[in-house]
Amino acid sequence: MKNAVLAFLGFFLLQSSQAYIVKIVKDNHVSQPGYIATIKEKNTQTASVNKDGTELFSVFRPYGSYCLNITKLAASINNANSFTSCFDNQYIVGNKVKKIILTDNGKAFYTLSDSAILGYTINKNKNIVGPKFYTQKYPQQIIDAKLVDKEKYFYLVTASYTNESGKLFVYEVNPVGTLKKIKIIPLSFKPKKIIFDDSNDVYIQSDKSIYSYNLMSDGKSKKQEEIITIPSGEIIDFSVLNENSTESKVILATQDNESGEQGIVEVYKVFNGSSRLLYQEKYDDIPQAIASYIDKGSSHGKVLIAFDHKYIVANLNNTYFEDVDEYKIDGSFLRLLQHDNLVEAIFSGSVITYDLRQNSLLSELFLKDINENSSFISKDFIGFGDENNINISQI
Repeated sequence: MKNAVLAFLGFFLLQSSQAYIVKIVKDNHVSQPGYIATIKEKNTQTASVNKDGTELFSVFRPYGSYCLNITKLAASINNANSFTSCFDNQYIVGNKVKKIILTDNGKAFYTLSDSAILGYTINKNKNIVGPKFYTQKYPQQIIDAKLVDKEKYFYLVTASYTNESGKLFVYEVNPVGTLKKIKIIPLSFKPKKIIFDDSNDVYIQSDKSIYSYNLMSDGKSKKQEEIITIPSGEIIDFSVLNENSTESKVILATQDNESGEQGIVEVYKVFNGSSRLLYQEKYDDIPQAIASYIDKGSSHGKVLIAFDHKYIVANLNNTYFEDVDEYKIDGSFLRLLQHDNLVEAIFSGSVITYDLRQNSLLSELFLKDINENSSFISKDFIGFGDENNINISQI
């Protein structure tokens, strides 16, 4: 009886939300350079841009059901460039969608909640989200996932709710988009952050260590190593710079547990599974997030480190941070997004866009009630806003 009631309620909410209309307007109160338009949608969950940077996909939940809005990105955006389709209720999808994963052809997408992944088709001829083709629930918390190797494989990492452990799942992607499980790698630590490399490498962060997993083309684990472990404190964030096929730099943002107020940024050289600490920089504040970039032509590395109320930009070398610039900022740190050399740092009172290749601050936008879920970055556009608005600006 309970399931029948929930099913009826979900159907009712879905039918009600099908009529939800997303408006695209020019907000006269937004006077930022490059501002184009505002997408007005209620309770934005996550936003992502497709591979070629031409379309914005945002998932929002106006009532009990989830909806997908797709907007074509251009120098001019209006309602004709957008369509919305509601696809499922919160009892099916979950209370919060933390990420949307798009296929390259734009014909399907996956939603990630804390405990489930679901796959849906997109019918752009009819401007609707089509049938659900995949559902998988997990007893552990989903941390992150990604399509890799030209969408042949799907990697997913989970963390236990009850102990210091997790799992790395490797799936083969079938032609219709369903996922075939081919390997589960147990993790003897609780994963906090994952970097899916452009190759078959996966870097996973725990409280005190960075692990590297090299997965072969058939999804099998060829090598798994604990490449960095700090003796004390806690790792807050990390970034990886691949200098060539065998060498890389790993930058750690850590917190000194003894003082509680101080932070350290450490730079390691990693080669064939071993690591060497090159140098460390100490700060009175705790670093919250790191973005890094290397110019393949010159091999010069840059790093942006975000703190509460400030960020710094510096050149990376083998002995110390060089040409350090520090910028004060309005608000506490919320999130860091990166697209190649472009970085978007979201704070509670402002959003900055920085070009690490050109070492240039492109924009600093001021806004109240910023919601990190409304943010995105591509090669030409950035998004920022509150819970019910996504403001789009051209870079």
